[in-house]
Amino acid sequence: MSTVRRRRIRTSISLLAVGALISACFGGSDTPSSDGGPVRVAMTKSIPALGVWVAQEQGYFDKHKVTVETKEISTTVAAQVPSLLGKQYDIAQMTPSDMITAADGGIDVVAVSAGYVNQRGDDGVLVVARKGSGITSAKDLVGKRIAAPSINGNVNTVTMYWLASEGVDVDSVKVVAAGVPNMPDLLETGQVDAVEGVIPYGGLMASQGVKIAEPVTALGDRVQMSFWGSHREWAENNREVIGRFKAALDDASAWMKEHPQDAVTLLMAKTGVDKKFEKFVKVPEFTTKLTPEDLEVWKKAMTEVRGFSTKKQMKDLVLGGGDNSAE
Repeated sequence: MSTVRRRRIRTSISLLAVGALISACFGGSDTPSSDGGPVRVAMTKSIPALGVWVAQEQGYFDKHKVTVETKEISTTVAAQVPSLLGKQYDIAQMTPSDMITAADGGIDVVAVSAGYVNQRGDDGVLVVARKGSGITSAKDLVGKRIAAPSINGNVNTVTMYWLASEGVDVDSVKVVAAGVPNMPDLLETGQVDAVEGVIPYGGLMASQGVKIAEPVTALGDRVQMSFWGSHREWAENNREVIGRFKAALDDASAWMKEHPQDAVTLLMAKTGVDKKFEKFVKVPEFTTKLTPEDLEVWKKAMTEVRGFSTKKQMKDLVLGGGDNSAE
């Protein structure tokens, strides 16, 4: 593992450790909400938030008697949010890598619910090459530039894991961070050779370029891509509230299965993405059921391609110690 990649892991942990010192940048109260008060939920304006948006729009939170107060955060500050749980936020959208890194850095975070699932054929994450680049396989990416939503995030971690599984030295690929909305232009103009596309942009990019792989399938045919996390103390003291929150999300998941096109329309409206992407979007499965194994696959990927090491047991990062399907 290169010194550069180890330095990136250490930097990520350091940022999490000082997150509490910059909490004023996020606004809001530092007082935890109590049972009966609003549940303060932090989430990015992206696919993992769709379940909450549906629950709000369809009245499922009202149905289950839980008041939810949402706060949209940018992806650039999402890694610091774990340090604010139990202070400014009660529940937050988290990636597996952010959750594991936060816990390893000393933040007492716990997953209270799963989020959305990537299944083979979903095209939720795609590696797409520029037409005419000559890139048709993982080995063709050696020495090439690939744009990623973030350097150490879920998407790039799983892409690097896929490359390694195909026998490619991950340090031979130049990764540059880029905003996902900018990726189609970067690809078309040749500023990068390939991109890591995600919902709702990946499908259109694949139609304009060359789809190389669904890298998440290197981890398995069914992989949890997002979670809802809380500070452990808040979660232990608010299990009933969490149960009602998850019941609303379960209703939202059922609604999305019955109304997939309406779910896509809502996603496009909430994210502000141009409607030209809509026909390429498939809403993935959403679930609240979570097991330690859902985190283990990500721990393995982080270990193999990031040089990450932790003594944390993944069962300790799931509320209930491994079965939070029913609270």
